[in-house]
Amino acid sequence: MSLDFFGIILLIFGGCFLLVIFLLFRKKNDAWKVGILKKFSNLKNQKLPPKYYLLELDKLLEFAFQNRFSKKESLGKILKSKNKTFSKNRLNDIWFAHKIRNKLAHQVDTEVSEQDIFKAIDIFHKEFNNL
Repeated sequence: MSLDFFGIILLIFGGCFLLVIFLLFRKKNDAWKVGILKKFSNLKNQKLPPKYYLLELDKLLEFAFQNRFSKKESLGKILKSKNKTFSKNRLNDIWFAHKIRNKLAHQVDTEVSEQDIFKAIDIFHKEFNNL
């Protein structure tokens, strides 16, 4: 009889302990989102020229995904390794935006239309709203 009582007490305490650990871990894991969303808000308020704004959004999304997936890799490598995490359309959109950023960052005298720049910016905005 006393073994059943102690088993129940142990089960209750064990469950409470696991619940507390889960809540602490979850809160810690979500804390990165607050900081990134604050940086995103500050970035929007800076009123940078669209090309520079796009470059900054790409860097911030890379940082967000590094935190989300606990990987210290480039955005491109994260997208390749976590491609099953995203829908096909969402993944294609992120790749589109990242490729536009790469053109601006790495190619000399590159021509990128304003339409593509603003489309890429819109894609990044959606990603920050989906964190």
